[in-house]
Amino acid sequence: QKTPGRKPTAHHCPYLTVRNVQRGTLDLSHVERFEVSQSELERLRLVRGDILIVEGNGSPDQIGRNAVFDLDGLDWIHQNHVIRVRLGGDALYEFVSLFLNSPEGKTQMLHRARSTSGLYTLSVDKVGSLQVPLPPIAEQTRLVECLTLRIRAAEHLAGWCRDEANTLDALP
Repeated sequence: QKTPGRKPTAHHCPYLTVRNVQRGTLDLSHVERFEVSQSELERLRLVRGDILIVEGNGSPDQIGRNAVFDLDGLDWIHQNHVIRVRLGGDALYEFVSLFLNSPEGKTQMLHRARSTSGLYTLSVDKVGSLQVPLPPIAEQTRLVECLTLRIRAAEHLAGWCRDEANTLDALP
Protein backbone atom coordinates (compact mmCIF):
# COMPACT_ATOMS: atom_id res chain seq x y z
CA GLN A 1 0.00 0.00 0.00
CA LYS A 2 1.29 3.44 -0.87
CA THR A 3 2.21 5.60 2.12
CA PRO A 4 4.65 8.50 2.68
CA GLY A 5 7.08 5.98 4.17
CA ARG A 6 7.31 4.29 0.77
CA LYS A 7 8.96 7.31 -0.84
CA PRO A 8 11.84 6.05 -3.03
CA THR A 9 15.14 6.23 -1.14
CA ALA A 10 17.45 3.20 -0.99
CA HIS A 11 15.79 0.17 -2.61
CA HIS A 12 12.94 1.17 -4.87
CA CYS A 13 11.27 -0.48 -7.82
CA PRO A 14 8.93 0.59 -10.59
CA TYR A 15 5.39 0.18 -9.33
CA LEU A 16 2.40 -0.63 -11.57
CA THR A 17 -0.91 0.87 -10.48
CA VAL A 18 -4.51 0.60 -11.64
CA ARG A 19 -3.79 3.50 -14.02
CA ASN A 20 -1.07 1.44 -15.74
CA VAL A 21 -3.26 -1.63 -16.34
CA GLN A 22 -5.46 -1.02 -19.36
CA ARG A 23 -7.56 -3.57 -21.22
CA GLY A 24 -4.94 -5.66 -23.02
CA THR A 25 -1.98 -3.30 -22.59
CA LEU A 26 0.24 -1.72 -19.99
CA ASP A 27 0.34 2.08 -20.12
CA LEU A 28 3.85 3.02 -19.04
CA SER A 29 3.53 6.75 -19.71
CA HIS A 30 3.56 7.43 -15.95
CA VAL A 31 5.29 4.90 -13.69
CA GLU A 32 5.93 5.59 -10.03
CA ARG A 33 8.67 4.07 -7.89
CA PHE A 34 8.07 2.48 -4.53
CA GLU A 35 10.38 1.64 -1.64
CA VAL A 36 10.35 -2.08 -0.76
CA SER A 37 12.24 -4.43 1.50
CA GLN A 38 13.96 -7.49 0.04
CA SER A 39 11.30 -9.80 1.49
CA GLU A 40 8.52 -7.67 -0.03
CA LEU A 41 10.28 -7.72 -3.38
CA GLU A 42 10.46 -11.51 -3.30
CA ARG A 43 6.70 -11.67 -2.64
CA LEU A 44 5.59 -8.89 -5.02
CA ARG A 45 8.05 -9.22 -7.91
CA LEU A 46 6.36 -9.52 -11.27
CA VAL A 47 7.53 -12.04 -13.84
CA ARG A 48 6.90 -12.21 -17.57
CA GLY A 49 3.49 -13.77 -18.15
CA ASP A 50 1.81 -12.56 -14.96
CA ILE A 51 -1.72 -11.34 -15.68
CA LEU A 52 -2.54 -8.11 -13.86
CA ILE A 53 -6.24 -7.58 -13.09
CA VAL A 54 -7.81 -4.35 -11.82
CA GLU A 55 -9.51 -5.20 -8.52
CA GLY A 56 -12.09 -2.44 -8.35
CA ASN A 57 -13.59 0.39 -10.30
CA GLY A 58 -16.67 2.57 -10.11
CA SER A 59 -17.44 1.82 -13.75
CA PRO A 60 -18.92 -1.59 -14.53
CA ASP A 61 -17.21 -1.51 -17.93
CA GLN A 62 -13.74 -1.17 -16.36
CA ILE A 63 -13.94 -3.79 -13.60
CA GLY A 64 -11.52 -6.65 -14.14
CA ARG A 65 -9.67 -5.14 -17.07
CA ASN A 66 -6.34 -6.87 -17.42
CA ALA A 67 -3.02 -6.86 -19.18
CA VAL A 68 -0.11 -9.26 -19.37
CA PHE A 69 3.15 -8.24 -17.72
CA ASP A 70 5.74 -8.71 -20.47
CA LEU A 71 8.65 -6.52 -19.40
CA ASP A 72 12.22 -7.60 -18.77
CA GLY A 73 15.12 -6.03 -16.97
CA LEU A 74 13.98 -4.31 -13.80
CA ASP A 75 12.37 -5.65 -10.65
CA TRP A 76 8.76 -4.51 -11.08
CA ILE A 77 6.08 -4.69 -8.40
CA HIS A 78 2.35 -3.95 -8.34
CA GLN A 79 -0.16 -1.94 -6.34
CA ASN A 80 -2.37 -3.71 -3.83
CA HIS A 81 -5.41 -2.82 -5.99
CA VAL A 82 -4.02 -4.93 -8.83
CA ILE A 83 -4.45 -8.70 -8.59
CA ARG A 84 -1.56 -10.74 -9.98
CA VAL A 85 -2.41 -14.08 -11.59
CA ARG A 86 0.37 -16.56 -12.31
CA LEU A 87 -0.76 -19.56 -14.35
CA GLY A 88 0.22 -23.20 -14.39
CA GLY A 89 1.34 -25.18 -17.40
CA ASP A 90 -2.01 -26.01 -19.01
CA ALA A 91 -2.87 -22.43 -19.94
CA LEU A 92 -1.19 -19.76 -22.05
CA TYR A 93 -1.22 -16.39 -20.31
CA GLU A 94 -1.98 -14.62 -23.60
CA PHE A 95 -5.04 -16.84 -24.14
CA VAL A 96 -6.37 -16.36 -20.60
CA SER A 97 -5.86 -12.58 -20.79
CA LEU A 98 -7.68 -12.39 -24.13
CA PHE A 99 -10.55 -14.47 -22.72
CA LEU A 100 -10.83 -12.33 -19.57
CA ASN A 101 -10.97 -9.19 -21.73
CA SER A 102 -13.63 -10.76 -23.98
CA PRO A 103 -17.36 -10.11 -23.53
CA GLU A 104 -17.79 -13.49 -21.77
CA GLY A 105 -14.84 -12.87 -19.44
CA LYS A 106 -16.04 -9.34 -18.66
CA THR A 107 -19.55 -10.67 -17.92
CA GLN A 108 -18.18 -13.26 -15.49
CA MET A 109 -16.07 -10.67 -13.69
CA LEU A 110 -18.89 -8.15 -13.48
CA HIS A 111 -21.22 -10.81 -12.07
CA ARG A 112 -18.68 -11.72 -9.37
CA ALA A 113 -17.78 -8.08 -8.65
CA ARG A 114 -21.29 -6.79 -7.93
CA SER A 115 -22.01 -5.67 -4.41
CA THR A 116 -25.07 -4.46 -2.54
CA SER A 117 -23.51 -1.00 -2.10
CA GLY A 118 -23.19 -0.43 -5.85
CA LEU A 119 -19.40 -0.69 -5.82
CA TYR A 120 -17.62 -3.22 -7.98
CA THR A 121 -14.69 -5.09 -6.47
CA LEU A 122 -12.92 -8.34 -7.18
CA SER A 123 -10.92 -10.46 -4.79
CA VAL A 124 -8.35 -13.16 -5.35
CA ASP A 125 -11.02 -15.75 -4.52
CA LYS A 126 -13.50 -14.23 -6.99
CA VAL A 127 -10.86 -14.19 -9.73
CA GLY A 128 -9.97 -17.79 -8.86
CA SER A 129 -13.60 -18.82 -9.39
CA LEU A 130 -13.71 -17.60 -13.02
CA GLN A 131 -14.50 -20.31 -15.55
CA VAL A 132 -11.96 -20.09 -18.37
CA PRO A 133 -12.39 -22.56 -21.24
CA LEU A 134 -9.03 -24.17 -21.95
CA PRO A 135 -8.66 -25.96 -25.27
CA PRO A 136 -5.40 -27.84 -25.89
CA ILE A 137 -2.25 -25.68 -25.89
CA ALA A 138 -1.93 -25.93 -29.68
CA GLU A 139 -5.44 -24.53 -30.12
CA GLN A 140 -4.78 -21.77 -27.55
CA THR A 141 -1.65 -20.82 -29.50
CA ARG A 142 -3.56 -20.73 -32.81
CA LEU A 143 -6.33 -18.59 -31.30
CA VAL A 144 -3.85 -16.16 -29.71
CA GLU A 145 -2.04 -15.71 -33.03
CA CYS A 146 -5.30 -15.18 -34.93
CA LEU A 147 -6.76 -12.75 -32.38
CA THR A 148 -3.49 -10.84 -32.03
CA LEU A 149 -3.42 -10.23 -35.79
CA ARG A 150 -7.03 -9.06 -35.74
CA ILE A 151 -6.44 -6.77 -32.76
CA ARG A 152 -3.39 -5.21 -34.45
CA ALA A 153 -5.39 -4.66 -37.64
CA ALA A 154 -8.22 -3.05 -35.66
CA GLU A 155 -5.77 -0.82 -33.77
CA HIS A 156 -4.17 0.22 -37.07
CA LEU A 157 -7.59 1.05 -38.51
CA ALA A 158 -8.56 2.98 -35.37
CA GLY A 159 -5.33 5.00 -35.62
CA TRP A 160 -6.03 5.77 -39.25
CA CYS A 161 -9.57 6.88 -38.33
CA ARG A 162 -8.20 9.17 -35.60
CA ASP A 163 -5.73 10.69 -38.07
CA GLU A 164 -8.49 11.26 -40.62
CA ALA A 165 -10.76 12.82 -37.98
CA ASN A 166 -7.92 15.15 -36.92
CA THR A 167 -7.37 16.11 -40.56
CA LEU A 168 -11.06 16.87 -40.96
CA ASP A 169 -11.12 18.86 -37.71
CA ALA A 170 -8.25 20.99 -39.01
CA LEU A 171 -10.18 22.04 -42.11
CA PRO A 172 -11.58 25.60 -42.10
